[in-house]
Amino acid sequence: MNRAELKQFLQSYRTVCDENKQLAEQLARLRVRLESPGGGSDGMPHGSGVHDRVGDGIGRLDALQARYRTKAAEANRMKAQICQLIAPLSQMEQRLMYDRYIHGLQWAYISKRLHYSERHIKRLHGNILHKLSDDEA
Repeated sequence: MNRAELKQFLQSYRTVCDENKQLAEQLARLRVRLESPGGGSDGMPHGSGVHDRVGDGIGRLDALQARYRTKAAEANRMKAQICQLIAPLSQMEQRLMYDRYIHGLQWAYISKRLHYSERHIKRLHGNILHKLSDDEA
């Protein structure tokens, strides 16, 4: 994979994690709605013309849970691929890539953690991308 494709792949992990976080928040909100009393239910039996809100809610909950599990599996697979990709790097290079792409940390924070200037960290990052990509020739 070339440098641009590599960088896109690395960045896509955070996107998948963010999407999964949003699904988890949707699940939590839906559970609260389903578990809270009220919602127009008067406890009285109704005819077949009344819409089944609880049944629909449970159906939406099941669908969201399935999407959440699928997205979580995708994130785990991608994380394993990233870890495998950076395994041949030095420990410091691995830390830089892990902090940037797995933890999603900003350059300034990474530079403080690794005790280098931000400019030097960005230069190292570029060298690492070159080392890992097929562009190396």
